[in-house]
Amino acid sequence: MFRKLCKKLVLLLSLILVATTCFGCFGNPSGGINPDGVTVSVTGVKLNKDRLNITVGEPFTLTETVLPSNATNKKVTWTTSNSSIVHIANGNGVALNEGMAVVYVKTDDGKFVEDCVVNVIKASPTIAVTGVTLDKTTATLPVGGQIPLTHTILPLNATTKTVTWSSSDSSVATVISGTVNAVKEGTTIITVTTADGSYTAKCTVTVTTASENVAVTGVTLNKSNINLNIGESDTLVATVLPANATNKVVTWSSQQPSIAVVNNGVVTALASG
Repeated sequence: MFRKLCKKLVLLLSLILVATTCFGCFGNPSGGINPDGVTVSVTGVKLNKDRLNITVGEPFTLTETVLPSNATNKKVTWTTSNSSIVHIANGNGVALNEGMAVVYVKTDDGKFVEDCVVNVIKASPTIAVTGVTLDKTTATLPVGGQIPLTHTILPLNATTKTVTWSSSDSSVATVISGTVNAVKEGTTIITVTTADGSYTAKCTVTVTTASENVAVTGVTLNKSNINLNIGESDTLVATVLPANATNKVVTWSSQQPSIAVVNNGVVTALASG
């Protein structure tokens, strides 16, 4: 009798264990998350970019998105098809040499893979600035007058052409982007400074009162004709007469702007004519 009772208890416990296991299977048939915190499997991975065009030495960053967003194991590994062209680690890369390489990201869970093609080209050589000049070294203005100063970065094909302007006495004259504005009688030095190399050029500006103004009597150009190919440029220099004229501000215009345009004396050819 006791043995039969024990067998019935063992059978009953076995049935309860089987039922509990089956209930767990039906409650989470796909392995997805449930209120009990069951692992969520990865179904894929995406990259924020599928192609990059960069230069040698340029860094880049790729960002992966593991799917679904609530996947439990979001660990990934990064590889490249050519480590001599592109180095990659944790999505942060750098271009090492010219060529093409494919960057791969692979999920640890499910081994899903996504890639980005990286095309690396040679960077343009940097051409250093060697100097700067101004179209005027002296200028005389009446109070309230204005005059533009034109700077030229040397060499003409220098990479960085950024400059800053300053006035040694802004109470006499101020300068903004090369345009000098006379404030009161006196003398100041306008300086242009290159961002690359800190080269400078200076123009001494004298501001006079109205009674000291010297009227302009004429203007000449340093060239009477120019021959240019389409796309080429040349510079004309205007000389206001007399040399001590107070207001030497000039304006430039082209009779045929469809053929050639002019900006502060720089003539650029657009078409034949």
